[in-house]
Amino acid sequence: MAGIEHATIRVIKQEPPGAGPGSGPGPAPAPPVWAVTIPARRHGYVQTVHPERLLPLAEQLEVTVLIAPLVGEHVVAGRPIAYAWRTSLEQPPPDPAALAGPIQDAVVIGYQRTLQQDVRFRHAATR
Repeated sequence: MAGIEHATIRVIKQEPPGAGPGSGPGPAPAPPVWAVTIPARRHGYVQTVHPERLLPLAEQLEVTVLIAPLVGEHVVAGRPIAYAWRTSLEQPPPDPAALAGPIQDAVVIGYQRTLQQDVRFRHAATR
């Protein structure tokens, strides 16, 4: 228990002010009907998400990308890990293959939950 406490305190000290349970922007918007699905390549828990790794590609391809699972949620290989779309149905859909690798790199999946970005797990561990 002491190890979990020390790890949690270390992570909290690294967290920006205002971060924590209930401090996020709220639920993400639902993807439009013309969004393409990018499936997860493996199953496990979402340990961390690094949207900054996707931003340059999303800007280059002129797409919006929504990471479907939250940090701490379990994903199953073949199920949606992300959705991508352009601003209108009249535009050609984005190529899921062009996004699959970068999305898999930006969403770290492992066999267990971690304290790094998982606020709900961290909060439960400190109770």
